[in-house]
Amino acid sequence: RLSPTTYSLTTDAASIKNLREYLDRGALRHLQDQEGDYERMYGSLEKVKKFILSGSVEGYPITIKPLSLYSDKPKAILRAIEHRITDILSICDRHRTMSGIVKMGNHELNQIDQLKTQIFQLVRDLKA
Repeated sequence: RLSPTTYSLTTDAASIKNLREYLDRGALRHLQDQEGDYERMYGSLEKVKKFILSGSVEGYPITIKPLSLYSDKPKAILRAIEHRITDILSICDRHRTMSGIVKMGNHELNQIDQLKTQIFQLVRDLKA
């Protein structure tokens, strides 16, 4: 059940347009030379992943189609985006200390930047 303050998008085009706007966030756009808190990035990427998979995220007033309801081409691109987000989260998880702090070296930071760059290429592919 949707809240009365929630707006739902049901077509591929409308959902993709909104998702592109949602993906254009600092958590993805900022590479290591601009990236601040990797803990916040991690939380934001978890929300992005949830938005792609389920079509909604807490605190965001627009719902879109869940991943399973898109036609084949956008679904494949969205799945590729979700996989790269999962890869970023996995890198962070592997380098989380016992106290919960994420500590990574340059190699891991470069891997994350490469994945973010791939995500933005895939986002551009959604426009086509």
